[in-house]
Amino acid sequence: MNSLSLFGFRVSLERGAPAASPARPRRRVARAVGILAAAVPLAVATAPVGASATGTTGTVSATVTTETRSITVSPASFTYAACVIGSGNNQTSTGSTLAFPDGLCRFSPAQGPSNEVTITNGAATAHIDESGADFVPADAGTDWTLCGGAGPVCTGTNNLPGRDQYAEQSLNTVTANSFILLDNNLQCDASFASGATNDPCLANPSQSATEAFFMTGPSASTDNSGSFSTTITWSAVP
Repeated sequence: MNSLSLFGFRVSLERGAPAASPARPRRRVARAVGILAAAVPLAVATAPVGASATGTTGTVSATVTTETRSITVSPASFTYAACVIGSGNNQTSTGSTLAFPDGLCRFSPAQGPSNEVTITNGAATAHIDESGADFVPADAGTDWTLCGGAGPVCTGTNNLPGRDQYAEQSLNTVTANSFILLDNNLQCDASFASGATNDPCLANPSQSATEAFFMTGPSASTDNSGSFSTTITWSAVP
């Protein structure tokens, strides 16, 4: 160690191991700062997200279950029988075969207790309408057109069906006072009279009606098929 006296102060110099380089701790600090800087984005990315903000308006949806109009018909099909030809005291039975000209066939409780169609309204009040349709031969040849009522005019003798025409009626089997001449258009089925004034086809929920049917065949048939078929339709409407 060397000493020097200067202006009354003694300064001593001592030589030894060099002092530790200050750069090393700076590097460590720099590395630490770098690590911290690298960790910040990760911390921000994994921070929990708060609940969605409440808007200035809100909406809720609502559902209601309603009664729906429906109708059931039983049986699903029937065959005309109890056929006759002629009128009044001159009628002759032809069994289950329709004869020409203008033979008559029936589906009626008078020929058997199950010979009627039951129509039942569904869970909603409705008006019941009824319609007929043309008779179609088994070979898909010339139809028999449903005539009478609001349909085509029956062109035969005494307003009976003419060539390739037929007429069809339904009858309320309970009161026997609701007789409907069917055509191809829907019309009020008065068998469902629920007692409502001026509303004879109004049906209450689950109300039923039973009907018999009668058909008068053509004066002559162009098609020579041994069987013809048709449909009768009921609709529950507002």
